Amino acid sequence: MSGGGLMSQRGESKKGHTAATVIMILVQLAFAGWHVLGKVALNTGVSPLFFALIREGGASLVLLLLAGICDKRPRMPTKPEALVFLTLGVLIFINIVGFILALNLVEPITAAIYQPLIPVWTAFWAVLFRVEPANPYMLTGIAISVSGAVVAAMSESHGSHDEG
Repeated sequence: MSGGGLMSQRGESKKGHTAATVIMILVQLAFAGWHVLGKVALNTGVSPLFFALIREGGASLVLLLLAGICDKRPRMPTKPEALVFLTLGVLIFINIVGFILALNLVEPITAAIYQPLIPVWTAFWAVLFRVEPANPYMLTGIAISVSGAVVAAMSESHGSHDEG
């Protein structure tokens, strides 16, 4: 009997952790550029609704591709699952349209500072209403995100040409 079972599990866990970290970094890099792209698109006359639709369509295709790679035997969602999926998709689309419309009023750097705070607020309210227990990782992430946003917002490295 080999004693490699626990070591094998630890190795797989570390491998999965590394993959998740790399994926999160790539998502952040891809996510960071779309604020500027959105502002450029708006300045060239692209409709905010069209831009949001293209963005959501592209993201959906990427997620579909990833789902096909990760799940070799996909199944069709049940009716309640499909309804939740559709509702969340519409809400995300409304969020993106609102964000793109806000780009008309603020600089891309300002929008880029505030949008990543959405998960911070979500975590804050989840802990406040005891939906999710607080843990040191969550609290550290909240503190780092808020401090980064405060430093970026107070930085003199960008001119404040915001109209709002």
